[in-house]
Amino acid sequence: MPHCSPVSGALRTGRWRLACFDLDGTLVRGTTVSQHLADRFGQSERMAELERRYATGEISNSVLAEEQARSYRGIPLPQVVEKLSDIV
Repeated sequence: MPHCSPVSGALRTGRWRLACFDLDGTLVRGTTVSQHLADRFGQSERMAELERRYATGEISNSVLAEEQARSYRGIPLPQVVEKLSDIV
């Protein structure tokens, strides 16, 4: 079987350029990353409503993502990373 994917190449060489994880329900229990950030940036109620609307099919995942992006526009990345540091 040929090894053509970036992941299998990384496994062979030991060089990783990017690792992605689905945190919600996998590494994070009892909340979502989105709600965690919203809580820390004072947007708890807004995010809870967006997630409720998504769960009922009222809005799509892309609408939810666009609204989230709009909420965090202008916040420096180091500040977001700091807020994520206590997610465990």
